[in-house]
Amino acid sequence: YNQAVFHDSLRNYAEAEKFYKSAKSVDSKFIPGYVGMALAEVKLNKPDEALANCNAALLKDPNNLDVFYAKSLGHAAKKDYQNAINEITKVIISRPSPEVFKLRALYYETLGQYHNAINDYTQVLKIDDKNQEAYLKRAAAYEFIGNYKAALADYNKVAMQNSGQEKIEV
Repeated sequence: YNQAVFHDSLRNYAEAEKFYKSAKSVDSKFIPGYVGMALAEVKLNKPDEALANCNAALLKDPNNLDVFYAKSLGHAAKKDYQNAINEITKVIISRPSPEVFKLRALYYETLGQYHNAINDYTQVLKIDDKNQEAYLKRAAAYEFIGNYKAALADYNKVAMQNSGQEKIEV
């Protein structure tokens, strides 16, 4: 397993996949092996195999949040964003974080559901009010729905964080 993580960190996903497979054969109940393999397979553009590994892991641990996270990425790789949203929502319910809210917001944006994306970026900002990426992405989503005043307010917050003074005027 450690060799798989090593190769994964070097972005050598084909080698990582081999070592994750080996780790699974040594201990078929070792969920991190399944998750790591699924994530490597997503990177290798093998979403069906990734989802199969996630489903196998869920048979052993039906509530594993890391598996739901990996499964959301597998669905997204197949451009099945609704199922990706369903899986990442399971993570959000139990372990909300800026990372998972931003991921779900990205899925919503891909589907053109900008109001939902805005809600998730707002959740990110409730957790981390200095997250410039969330402000910028929320501003872009506001622009898509025609709320230019709210978009401008978010752009100004980023400008203020960067320089200490607002730079954008109407």
